[in-house]
Amino acid sequence: MTDSVIKLYAFNFTKTDLQQLIDFYSSEIGRKVIAKMPEIMQQVMELGAAWGKRIGPEIMSHLNERLKNKGLKPPSNI
Repeated sequence: MTDSVIKLYAFNFTKTDLQQLIDFYSSEIGRKVIAKMPEIMQQVMELGAAWGKRIGPEIMSHLNERLKNKGLKPPSNI
């Protein structure tokens, strides 16, 4: 697995890019980013879930209207 990930990084970044990433993640702010990332990602997931709950009914309403306009029956189990 590690070899495959190394190849992906080598394909997507130059040697200079990789050195700059190493330098960044070795710095104080880079270490802070690494430490905070799990918490930030959790918060992003929560924001996304809340947004989905808010926008989901509107999307379903539009979808159902389009289906009706085409003479199709909207799903009743969603």
